Amino acid sequence: MLVMGVFFTIFLNSAHAQTVGDQTTLSGDLQNNPIAQDILKKIEQSKKWIAKIEQRNFEDSQRQAELEQKRAEILQSLEDDLRKWEELWGYYTFDNILERALENSPAKDTSSIYDHPLKFTASKINAGKEALQKVILEGGNSEQARDAFVKAAKITRAEMVSVNAFYNILNNNAYYNQQVLFESDGRFNYDLSGEELRKYYQDFRTNPAYFEANPLDEVSWSDLGKTNFDTECRTGHVLVYRTHADDYVCTTEYTAEMWVRHDMGKLANGINEERHNLLNEQKFNKDRILQKADSLNSKIKTIQTHYEAEISEILAKYDSLMTDIELDKRAEEKQILENSDSDSKKTISQQIANIREKFDELEKNTLDEKDDVLKILANQHITSIEEFASLYELDDEIKIEWNADSLTFYPSAYYFPQQSESSLIVKTSSENTISDFLVDDTSFKNAFGEKIHSLKPGQLVQIASDVTNNDNFSKKFVYLVEIKDEQNQIVQPLKWITGQLDSDQVLNLGLSWIPQTPGNFYADVFVGTSLDFVSHTETISISVTPQDHLS
Repeated sequence: MLVMGVFFTIFLNSAHAQTVGDQTTLSGDLQNNPIAQDILKKIEQSKKWIAKIEQRNFEDSQRQAELEQKRAEILQSLEDDLRKWEELWGYYTFDNILERALENSPAKDTSSIYDHPLKFTASKINAGKEALQKVILEGGNSEQARDAFVKAAKITRAEMVSVNAFYNILNNNAYYNQQVLFESDGRFNYDLSGEELRKYYQDFRTNPAYFEANPLDEVSWSDLGKTNFDTECRTGHVLVYRTHADDYVCTTEYTAEMWVRHDMGKLANGINEERHNLLNEQKFNKDRILQKADSLNSKIKTIQTHYEAEISEILAKYDSLMTDIELDKRAEEKQILENSDSDSKKTISQQIANIREKFDELEKNTLDEKDDVLKILANQHITSIEEFASLYELDDEIKIEWNADSLTFYPSAYYFPQQSESSLIVKTSSENTISDFLVDDTSFKNAFGEKIHSLKPGQLVQIASDVTNNDNFSKKFVYLVEIKDEQNQIVQPLKWITGQLDSDQVLNLGLSWIPQTPGNFYADVFVGTSLDFVSHTETISISVTPQDHLS
């Protein structure tokens, strides 16, 4: 072992590799060693590879630096171009257009988005931007953000119609109660709403446009001014103070609105049209649909009144025929008796019996004819009602409810959802009740008007009350009913009817309900002058049972 260690020491000291500059050489016997030669070649090759890699990295770094420089130059160029573009076209951007449009407009310092068309457009754009930003913050992609912007910022035709109506109302170009007569798509149904529109122009002497065109018509001015502050106007009219003539005039509510909007007068009771300053789409659509339902129900009432008039006419006609038949029968009997001197009693009795048989047959035929005519009228009436209702079956703003041979139109729950009723209708306790309405005899009634306390599922029932106007003037009313179960869950959302009560007039009002399941249910009744203010008057209960016994 000692000898071998000495040998390797001598060998390693006498044979080794040397590096001259960047080249590696072999010394001694290693120059003739093939393994050493191979290792040397690999070392040299590795050095060349390393040199190439270093050169390539250097070139890549140079190209990256040049690329970054080019990017910076292009970005700066784009920013310069955009700045020039904005300077060139900035005048036409929406923000600048809006700023110029509002510069001298009264709408500049108001909070309403409806008193200038561009303010509403700006609100939609801002809504779109907020929706886009929300999607981005929640991690959504660019397509989702774009879709959110479009959905929030788009303006529908119905919105545009409403906004134009608001603008015209707020700028005294149109009347609120006229604008709610139009459909959501801007169409005007003359057959449905023409009667309401005509109420604005019943008396040309009270039309502001007439006075503006005829300022020297002293006759109209003086004739209208024969009232004073204490004057009580007749039903359907209100007292207006005319600022031009310094006097008071009784005129219709519609004409009064025109006077107020033209700054030609004020309502004597001090009530103002402040609600127009609080315009919003929800309120406008609510009033529009309520007016639509009222107009539809008015049409149904007209059809019903015409039908009742025809029935009365037919009944009177046949009552008269029956009277004539009875008179003719008596006249013939009298004639037989007067000419019976030579006839036997048997003959006279037979003649009278024949007369009565003849007239009995005539009476029967007449009554049968009357029944046939009444059936024809009833079928025609139902057909006319059905044809009218069919025009609105696909109208999602209106709900139709049949009741016996007639129907009632209600605003659809789609536009007055249960979840938002509390914001649409202000319910107050009976302590704050409108004392000028008396609500009495609230009860459940069946189809025959009889009071009941229980019924079966699927049967129709009316929640009815006698409502009296205790004021000394005519007044509008709204009668509402809401049905709940024992768990206080709403099973039928608020339904209502509207109308007008004359002074001291009593109406029996009712709203229908058809229970679907057995149980105990409660009806809350509200009465008021408008949907904006109603008072709770009473809660009544009823049992819906599957048993046959009904009380």
